Amino acid sequence: MSSKDFLVKLTYEPDPLEAILSYLDEKLSDMIDLQDIGASYQRLEDELSRFEEWLHEVWGTAFYRLLVGEPEQRSLPIAYRIAGERGANILVADGLSVREFLVLKKALPGRVAYSAGRATHPTITSVAARSFFGTNSLEDAFHGSRLIEGYEWSCQVISDVRSPPKIGVRKNLSLLTYYPDAPLHDVVKYRVAEIQDVSRVIGNLVQLISGLAQVSDLIVTGDHGYIFLGKSPNRYLWRWIGRTDRHGGSYGSHGLDVGGVQVAMGRLHAPDVRKSGAFIVHGGVSLTESLVPIITVRRGV
Repeated sequence: MSSKDFLVKLTYEPDPLEAILSYLDEKLSDMIDLQDIGASYQRLEDELSRFEEWLHEVWGTAFYRLLVGEPEQRSLPIAYRIAGERGANILVADGLSVREFLVLKKALPGRVAYSAGRATHPTITSVAARSFFGTNSLEDAFHGSRLIEGYEWSCQVISDVRSPPKIGVRKNLSLLTYYPDAPLHDVVKYRVAEIQDVSRVIGNLVQLISGLAQVSDLIVTGDHGYIFLGKSPNRYLWRWIGRTDRHGGSYGSHGLDVGGVQVAMGRLHAPDVRKSGAFIVHGGVSLTESLVPIITVRRGV
């Protein structure tokens, strides 16, 4: 898709976020090296940062209001409706972003379909849990049976991605994993010290998804995305003008009011992660925090 064709689609697409996700799929897929996902994420982030900066320049604050969208455009309700209608299982992956979508599409060729969803804002897990599930945490929503979007689900937390539940031919399963968010945030606990370790984290997530989709279709989505900082925050932020959380602060003209809460727009504010070593940040409104893919993985058998 040429830049001219892309601009035309942005103008006429009912939801421009669908055109943006399709454009990213076409332009960035070749950057994925399944043998070195960590290095791939560095290349992707360079492109994603530049692309969002261009959208920011040509679209302004209206682009970020588009990213916030309406409640019915959020990833979680859409994904549960799709899963219910298809008779598929669903996996909610905390922090699932466009990067993991691109990896999955390459790792499972011919089996992945997708659409664009949005995070709840601020882009933090507790806000999504309260907004959609009515619980204080995501984990609280993944025990026992629960009626979601008109369908009855059997809910379960996957505590260890390397030892997933053996689901066989079971249907109507609602599953939760804290990958990729937890290991990319809590790097000490998960032993994520170098860029190369990102390959292990994302590889484990891909293996989990592939296993869960062996017998039944699987819908995969997340509660929010993230900005990838890796080991070089200054490389992926436009300018680091505020070393602060990305929500609940004061951001001047670079902030947006969402439901009475100020959130940082774009890539100008981020907490100082050099001490914690975290590879990612989220909480604000940006292309990669707010765009949450809704992925259909067709069964392998």
